[in-house]
Amino acid sequence: MQIKTIGRNGIRDSKNDCHYWADWMKSKKGVKVYFDYDVESPQKILVFSAKRDSYMGDAVAAKAVPALAVTDIDKERLRKDITDKMKKEEKVKCPWYEVEDEESWNKKMFGGRGR
Repeated sequence: MQIKTIGRNGIRDSKNDCHYWADWMKSKKGVKVYFDYDVESPQKILVFSAKRDSYMGDAVAAKAVPALAVTDIDKERLRKDITDKMKKEEKVKCPWYEVEDEESWNKKMFGGRGR
């Protein structure tokens, strides 16, 4: 078992020279983990907390996004990757972030029935 740290590109598997990523990792950067390969799907890993020895979630093979874009091709690829990531984040927004007052929040969360 090899301990890895979740970074900005997820978890790097040096054995296969591959990065694994899942959306839940955004809030877990810097956390120490270990992983096991999914027997049914070679593109997927099962991630476990190294500290608590508990299951954290699945991750799939993903391409790493460069930190700096030098060439025009890299810049375009980075722009596309950032745009795709932003579109995914828009779909996952929590409903209570989009309201200003308590009445609107109750309406959105409880269908106007109140708490």
